[in-house]
Formats: sequence, C-alpha cells, structure tokens
Amino acid sequence: MGPKKKNHSSEQPTLPPNEEPTQTDADAPWKKPEESPTDPDTDVPWKKPEDPEGPVITEMLKLFLCLMMFMFGPPVFASSPPVVSIVSSHASDSTNLNLQEIRSMVQSAINLVGGLQSFIKNGNTVVIKPNLVATRDLNDQLLTKEANGVTTDWRIVKVLSEMIREINPKGKILLMEGSAQNSTDETMKYYNYGPQSMPAIDEFIALENSSGAWHAPNSPELIRVPLKEGLLQKEYYLNRRFKQAEVVISVPVLKTHWDAVITGAIKNLAIGAAPPSMYAEQEGSAYHGSAISHERPQLNNWIHDFYLCRKADFAIMDGLQGIQNGPLPSTEKDRMNMRLILASREPIALDSVAAQVMMINPDSIIYLHELAKSESINLSKIIVKGESIDAVKKQFSVRLPPK
Repeated sequence: MGPKKKNHSSEQPTLPPNEEPTQTDADAPWKKPEESPTDPDTDVPWKKPEDPEGPVITEMLKLFLCLMMFMFGPPVFASSPPVVSIVSSHASDSTNLNLQEIRSMVQSAINLVGGLQSFIKNGNTVVIKPNLVATRDLNDQLLTKEANGVTTDWRIVKVLSEMIREINPKGKILLMEGSAQNSTDETMKYYNYGPQSMPAIDEFIALENSSGAWHAPNSPELIRVPLKEGLLQKEYYLNRRFKQAEVVISVPVLKTHWDAVITGAIKNLAIGAAPPSMYAEQEGSAYHGSAISHERPQLNNWIHDFYLCRKADFAIMDGLQGIQNGPLPSTEKDRMNMRLILASREPIALDSVAAQVMMINPDSIIYLHELAKSESINLSKIIVKGESIDAVKKQFSVRLPPK
C-alpha cells in the first residue's frame, strides 16, 4: 500500500515549537489564513503574479511627467471662480438713504460673498482704506458730506468697522488715507471720519504724517518691497503698517476717471496708499500729481505693480451715488443715483463688475487686464450674486483728461 496522500483542504503541516514554516516544491506556501487570500475554487493560498512590464511603465511615466514640467512648468489647478455681490436699494434717491438702510445693504453685500469671518481672525490688524480724495468739485463747490459719489460715504465705513469689531474684539482697526486736495486730517473731519462717529476704529491715520521723513527711503515707517514681476519698476516703498497688516480692505467709490478709465478698489490702493514721503508732488502733501506719471502706459503699469506689492484681501464699493466724467463732477448730470453696494473677496473681479455696471468694457482698462493675467483670474467666469449687472447698469461717460 502506497503512502497516504495529503488532503490540502483539511490538513496543514505540523511544525515543531518555535520553528518557522518553510516553502517546498511539494507544499503550497504556508501563511496565517488572515494574511493570505485564497482561491475560492481550490482553497489554495493565492499570490498575485508580478507584471514584468509594471516597473518599466512606471519609470516611463515619471520621465514623461518630468519632461512636461521642464517644458511647461508645474501644473496649474483651476481655482473657484470669483464671486461679486450687488445689492440695490428700493429708495428712489440715494440722498434719502438713512444709516439703517445702508447698514442692511452693507451686511447683505458682505454676507453674499461669504462674510468677514472667512478671512478675519480675532487679534488681526485690519486696515480700512476709503477714498477721500477731495472736498470740492471741478467748479470749486463743496461736495455734500454723504452719498456724493466722489468720496466713500462715512456710514459704509462705520457699519464695516462695527462688523469687523464683532469678530475681532482683540485686534486693531486702522483707517488709512491720503487726500489730494486738502490735508487728510481736514478731509476726514469734513466727512465725519473720527472716533465719535466710528468708535470701533482704533486709529485714523493720515499717510502724509506717518510715512517717514521726506524722501527718506530708510525711514522705519517705510518698507521696501522687491517686485521681480514689476512692469514699471522692480521695487517700491510702502507704508510699513499698511504692508504688514494681516488684512487690508479697500472701500472705493463707483466712478470713472479721466486717466485710469475707472477708479475702483485697485486704484484706491495703488495710488491712494502710495506713501507721500516718497511719491507725493511736494513735502507735507498727499497729492501725488506728477510724482506718479499719469500718462496711460506708465500709469497702468504703476497701478499693476503697486497693487501687487500689497493686494487687498477684500473690497466693498460705495455705489450709492456713482459719478460719471470723474474723478470729480462738474454738473448735476454727472451724479448717477445708482443706490448700490458691491463687495468681493477678489477686488480685481469687483472692479471688472463695476466697469460693466457703468457699461464700460473691462478689457479697455489695461491695468485690470494685466492684473487678471498676473493673478490667473478669468474675468469671464465671475459669479454675480444679488442683483444682476443687466438689472442695474447705466451708461457712464468718461471725460478726457485736462490738457
């Protein structure tokens, strides 16, 4: 009688104590059942065969990816489209809007784009930059203090600062501006910018008084910012507190400009925040004048560059009145009675939408086009929430620059 055959379905090899299992040609590999899958048809432990071409294909794929990155750079992943909100009032005249109505408009516009809590943290230093360019129009008449379409209405900044303080009780809120016509302190006082009307704000800073000595680039109040992608210059000087703030919010006005086509969230920083000690026309003034060339090619390049040195983290636009033939009106017909508030986490997108609200082609605004390209923003993919552009747009005229 021959030897008894092994039954693989019911037996396992018996091992002496502390001896490791071994594999022989006669026996299937021995492993703990939970460590090895089995073929359900034969109940014999199964091992996935190796693909001899696998390592070759993997190496070829690596070489291909390296070649693509060498030729075209690292892959760019699409970001979410920017969102801009438009909120309108049902009031018939912007000059009749009261603080409560403006509060509701500001809160709605901000909430539609995700709220302030999405980017402001408790303890942050937040800079608010309004547009307080002038107190008089082209006819040397005093502008009204509210909803004038030229300067940022103080009530918008009041509501904004209170919303910031609610989520940032331990932080600092700084308001920074440099006015062109008068001293900034006088302009702020005229327009009701101060601790009594805006108690949430810690400091009201006139840039001509806080950017160091005249033409002193090594002043501790300034910081030099290299900009290798600069179109006009490769370095710029910024106010140190402005540059180093965790959050910067631009609060511009909806209006046209004879040199820049429009003056929105971008220009409000790129011209209005340039430290007067380095870039004003004369000492003690915040008026830049000829110190920053306003010839269109140079001006557009300047705006592109300076904005990239410190981009805004948020923008909310005063569109209560709106001015055509700006930057200053000359007749009542220049006041457009828009009754709008616009807001966005992406100021470049906000300015693009603002241009369309004024029925101006954003592509005609060179610095906006260049910034969108530099920041990889597709201006045709902007999501507009609240009112549609078509529902609120009006034709604004652009005055030619004075000779």
